[in-house]
Amino acid sequence: DGLVVTPASGPFVVNASGSVLLSGPLDYEDQQTYDLLVLLSDGLTPGYRVNFSVQVDVSNVNDHIPVFTPAWYQLTLEESPGDNLSGTRLVVPLNATDHDIGAVLHFQIETCLASPVGSSGSLAVDCSSAAVVDSSSGMLRVSNAALDAEAFAQLNITVTVSDGRFASQAVVEVRILDLNDNAPRFAAAALQLAVAEDNGLTGGSGSGTGGGSRVLTTLQAQDADVTAALQYWLTTLQSQRTTDGEWVNGSGVLRVDSLSGQVVTQLVLDREQYTAHILAVAATDGGGGSSSVAEQELWIDVLDVNDNVPVFGAWPRTVTLAENAAAELAVFANDSDSSSVLQYRLAGVLSLDGTGRNVSSPQQAGLFSVSSGWVAVAAQLDAEAARRHVLQVEVSDGLHRTGAVLTVEVADVNDHVPAFVQTSYNGSVAEEQANGTAVLRVLATDGDVEAQLTYALSAASGQQLPFVMDASSGQIHTTQPLNAEAQSVYEVFASVTDGQYTVYVPVHIQVTDINDNAPQFVARNFSVAVAEGPQVGRELVQARAVDPDLLGGPGLQYSVAGVVGRRADGSTAALAASGVGAVFSVGGPNGTVRNTAMLDSEAFVGYELQVTVSDGVFVDQALVLVTVLDVNEYAPVFQLASLVVSTPETFGPSPGPGVASDVAAVVAVLQASDADVTAQLTFSIAPSASVRFVDGSVGLVPSLFTVNATSGAVTLHGWRDREQVVYYELFVTVSDGLLLGFGTLRVDLLDLNDNPPVLLSASSISVPEDAAVGEAFAQLLVTDADQPPHAAVYYAVEGTGNRDNNNISSS
Repeated sequence: DGLVVTPASGPFVVNASGSVLLSGPLDYEDQQTYDLLVLLSDGLTPGYRVNFSVQVDVSNVNDHIPVFTPAWYQLTLEESPGDNLSGTRLVVPLNATDHDIGAVLHFQIETCLASPVGSSGSLAVDCSSAAVVDSSSGMLRVSNAALDAEAFAQLNITVTVSDGRFASQAVVEVRILDLNDNAPRFAAAALQLAVAEDNGLTGGSGSGTGGGSRVLTTLQAQDADVTAALQYWLTTLQSQRTTDGEWVNGSGVLRVDSLSGQVVTQLVLDREQYTAHILAVAATDGGGGSSSVAEQELWIDVLDVNDNVPVFGAWPRTVTLAENAAAELAVFANDSDSSSVLQYRLAGVLSLDGTGRNVSSPQQAGLFSVSSGWVAVAAQLDAEAARRHVLQVEVSDGLHRTGAVLTVEVADVNDHVPAFVQTSYNGSVAEEQANGTAVLRVLATDGDVEAQLTYALSAASGQQLPFVMDASSGQIHTTQPLNAEAQSVYEVFASVTDGQYTVYVPVHIQVTDINDNAPQFVARNFSVAVAEGPQVGRELVQARAVDPDLLGGPGLQYSVAGVVGRRADGSTAALAASGVGAVFSVGGPNGTVRNTAMLDSEAFVGYELQVTVSDGVFVDQALVLVTVLDVNEYAPVFQLASLVVSTPETFGPSPGPGVASDVAAVVAVLQASDADVTAQLTFSIAPSASVRFVDGSVGLVPSLFTVNATSGAVTLHGWRDREQVVYYELFVTVSDGLLLGFGTLRVDLLDLNDNPPVLLSASSISVPEDAAVGEAFAQLLVTDADQPPHAAVYYAVEGTGNRDNNNISSS
């Protein structure tokens, strides 16, 4: 009736069929074997019961994750000394557990992150060189090379433990403590510094005592140790005296701050006391021993400061110079500052003339220049302009300025050359004037105050002049009446002298003319031949006139009084002489005739111009003949560009189309015209002709035509057969020697009745004997090569034995 498993508290049950089933989970880690007692009963009372035992073995399964205890390790290690970077150092044994019985754990490093010194971030490093973990025991060791506090402040090592199925991680944080394993170092063994003597200090210069302090520079040593605390001190100080250049103990002048390394002044730096200082400075990181000390030498050059005023020396304050003298005057100054560079300048120049009047100007000031303690006369002095110059001289050392006065007295000398007011003189006098007539006056000046000027007149060739000059005033007068026609211009020279210097000026005297002569053309008739064309303003001919009076020539006025045009046919026409429609003009100094309109020989082949010339009082006339030459400017033109003519065919049978024969006939006369007056026309035809045959086809045959080049008569050489050819067509050309005209000529052939009709049907005809009267028994076919109307055929019966019995229709 039932099965019962005992003890009843186990995670097993048995069903009626005898199957042992789990009633709860099994855990190998809690119990590995179960001994069950199974009771079999038949359910009767009394009944039978059977007991038997069952052993259940639980198999182990990997169902637990290994766990680090703890999962985060924090520890601090001193960095490896600089001389012991090989090998590794035990850091910590890592502890991991796994609840699975018999679990085998495996340790390995996953990542290594390092935090660089001075950085808030981290970077990955090579784990194989940074750390190692025992894969079985979990013992973690870090390489000595990775424990460098100068490189990394911290290492974060991530380690993984695995049981083959599950894994977990732990982080080992290693903080690296810095050791004093690096000695301090200066970047350079020696430095050089230049410092101004009074740069920012108080207490005055030159005393060497008192005043404040200032930082000249900062000496900084470098120590690779992160926690290094450096200290500085001054070991020696040597100072160079300015007076003798000797090096002495400069204790008390400078000091070095022990913490910052700043070099600080304790006394005012005075270039006049010391020119330079040499300091020996040491730095230590407190590690002890000579290896923890660094030394540096500092050379300080004391620069001079401009603190003294320049002073002018003992040189003459007043000098006298001749106005033509070149001189340099010493105006030296001294400055006790050794580095001072003195600059001189003229602050002002006061110039006075002989009366004491102020004549100062930029030009007067520009007479002098100063440089390097010397005043130079830059330009020649002029006593007439200024007798005294008062120079304000200044000297500066860049900061301080000192002034002094130098007076220059100018002694007068005769150093001015007289000069004419003008570079040349022009005067005029009318001819036939009385003796003593004033012509012009020349004027000269002399810069010398007491100069006495004397004028004279001379000719370049030494000729006798009809003029005289007043020696004191420079006035020129005539000495005789002048004749403009004999000599109209006199080129002379006026001179002036002050007793030492003499100068000359050219004088041009024009003798003015009186208008007492009439102008005359150089010829009564002038002629010119000019090519026609559209150009306007061409110079055609010079119808020049002359006037014995000097007022003539350029003063003459030309004009066109009348114009007559002559055509090619001999007819003439009066044209406008001036104004609108005028064809010609005349003018200019030489009577130049120009065309004012286009010249066209097709309009007029020549012109006759009546020209006049006037000097304002008298007038003369001349004739100008202008011949207009024809220019080939127009192309010839056929009267009919397409000429059609007709000619009868040659009577009789034809030898064939295009076959020449001695039969010739003039079929047409070509007519052409050319607008050019002198055109000579020449005719020609094409070497081949187009032929229109009676069957409607068109062909090209060698031309049977010739043309008389002069008359234009066209002759057809060859048999003309209208039964074969309808017409000939050919190209014709006319030339004027330069330009061509083109046209066509068509020659139609007129038909003649020169061909007999031809019977096409049989000449022998059979007829039945019983044919009825009027019955048609045959039709005759006849052709005629002539064209209508010459091709009409009329029929009749002739030569029969019985004319009355036979009849033929006329059609």
